[in-house]
Amino acid sequence: MSEPELSARIGEFEEALLSLTRRLLPGLTAGDEAGRSLVVMDLLGLLYAAPAFVAGVVWLSRSSDLSALSTTWLYLVPLALFSIVLSGLDLRFYVRLGENLVGEMGGALDYVVIWAAALLFGPVALWIWIPGRFIASRREHADVPGRTERRVRVARSALLDAASTFISALVALDLYRHWGGSIPPDGLSAPDMPAAFAATVVLAVLTMLFNAPIFIYSWFSPAFGFRGPSRGVFLRFWAASSCWPLLILPFGAFAAATVSEDGLPAALFLGAGTLLVAVAGHWASGTARLSMERSRELVRLQRLARVLLEQPPGELDLTTLLAEHASTMFSFSSLEMVRFPGSKLVERLRGADALPPEAWRWASDLTEPVVFRPRERLPWGDTSGEDALAVVPIVESGEKRPLGALSLRRRVGPSRLRDALPAARSLASLVAAAIHRSEAYELELEHERVEQELAVAATIQRSFMPRRAPEVDGWKFSGRIVSAREASGDFVDFVPLGGGRWGMLVADVSGKGVAAAIYMALARTVIRTYAHEGGASPSAVLSAANRRILDDTDDEFFLTAFYGVLDSDTGTIVYASAGHDPATLLRADRDETLASTGVPLGLLPGTEWSDRSVELGEGDVLAIHTDGVTDAGNAEGDFFGSDRLRDVLRRARDLQAGEVVDAVMDEVGHFAGDTPQIDDMTLLVVKRRTHEEPGG
Repeated sequence: MSEPELSARIGEFEEALLSLTRRLLPGLTAGDEAGRSLVVMDLLGLLYAAPAFVAGVVWLSRSSDLSALSTTWLYLVPLALFSIVLSGLDLRFYVRLGENLVGEMGGALDYVVIWAAALLFGPVALWIWIPGRFIASRREHADVPGRTERRVRVARSALLDAASTFISALVALDLYRHWGGSIPPDGLSAPDMPAAFAATVVLAVLTMLFNAPIFIYSWFSPAFGFRGPSRGVFLRFWAASSCWPLLILPFGAFAAATVSEDGLPAALFLGAGTLLVAVAGHWASGTARLSMERSRELVRLQRLARVLLEQPPGELDLTTLLAEHASTMFSFSSLEMVRFPGSKLVERLRGADALPPEAWRWASDLTEPVVFRPRERLPWGDTSGEDALAVVPIVESGEKRPLGALSLRRRVGPSRLRDALPAARSLASLVAAAIHRSEAYELELEHERVEQELAVAATIQRSFMPRRAPEVDGWKFSGRIVSAREASGDFVDFVPLGGGRWGMLVADVSGKGVAAAIYMALARTVIRTYAHEGGASPSAVLSAANRRILDDTDDEFFLTAFYGVLDSDTGTIVYASAGHDPATLLRADRDETLASTGVPLGLLPGTEWSDRSVELGEGDVLAIHTDGVTDAGNAEGDFFGSDRLRDVLRRARDLQAGEVVDAVMDEVGHFAGDTPQIDDMTLLVVKRRTHEEPGG
């Protein structure tokens, strides 16, 4: 029979079995193809586990010496409690069987206790295994989606485990006696020990055979995708996992012989050792599982990032790429992703219902991930049901409102959903970057229109700049702004305050381009407004402007500013500097720097600045610059720097104010050469004329 024909026959068998079962269990659902095959696997297991369990119980009842309970119950009750504890401490090893499938091998050590008890007390001891195994089955499958599916899974697991344990152990005990073994064993050196270990091998092999039908179904079912090389991987995994009883059950024979020989101290010692191994192994198993899940997420993130980088922006099909690389990124989880206002990017529900539109409307205001516990009340009026739910916004760097959001829901191990948040946030960042790249490409196609808009912005900005420097008797002012782009974030302003007093402002907005220019226009208007308030000191002007800027904007811009008030009659300048580069004061015999007196504007509310004052004598020159001058770079990666600036200023000190500006800008241009300008450069020179100078 060919493989397609076999797949078709299996499909017909699955549908017939599901159709028959739904008549008996109307609440049974199958979900996607993999979920359907898992349900069929459970039903198939029940078909032979149920009669085998009945046969095992009947056989065990006939084999048990109930009269012995009057003397053995004191031992069996603690062993039953101990097996219940061990049944909740699984030791698991994980193997990746396919792209989206992980296999588990291992189990709990309660089998060791039960086999040891059977060798010590006979078949009657097998009854103590039932409570722990049924509790373990309920706990192990508590996260299976759907109440009916969960009950079927628990019944299949518990009945199959019980049937295989009862029948296999009874066969092994009969062979043990047939081979000359005694109950209890006579000790480690007794001649019945070989029989005990041989019976243990029989028990392990029979236990493996009970799971063979499920293995055969998994091998041929097309839903699990074991084709080609993956079949060899699955075969090796099944062989290794089936050997688990063979690895641990000999310790049961060893424990029985040791306890029979050394009594209670040996029992306590072996019990403590078994518990310690179980606890350590259970912790290590959980760590391994988490590591595998994180590795799976990282691999898919790397693949998605690589594909997004290689994909031409004009051909980017984000929905298809996410369906291929992101839909199976998170183990045991449903994934939905939406780009606002409501277009679905990817959806993998694993049998769950899609989130309602109200959920996405609520998510449109998120800036940070939010996690909801199972059965928690949700903000849009629902409850999270049996799933843990995480909603992660897709936020472009530097933005406030999200471009979209993704949701993760997990029912299997819901407490582990938080561990997937870093990968979910990385996925959201990748999607945001892809959206940004696509939008940038669309903007690039409109480059000419954007250039025209920038030119308009530059024209508007120039309208805010002073048309000429003020003419003040005995003083000369000269300034220049060299923009890195059409619109600048630097600005210079002069504010007439009356009585021979002039406000002088040099500022530098963080960022470049249109946004910085608009922010500059706002800041210039605010500072100028407060500067006109009579008697306001420079520090008071900066404090008032800082409050207003923070109230009126929510941008991430800030600005450095030097604001000074010149008394043209006395030559005194009172100034405050908000994180601005130190200004340089050139006197006849020395140079001084006017350092910052506080942090930049637009960063922190409640900030205060201090005032300082200097007096300019005849011939003194004050040069106020932005960091674009000193940070100008050349092809060798060097910066123009403060030392070169002071050298140029010293050499040009005796020139007119405008010539000083020309000398500095020429020197910067010569230093930078063909290196592109990356920042706006601004220089304001204030010079007090000597009596010998007739004019500017």
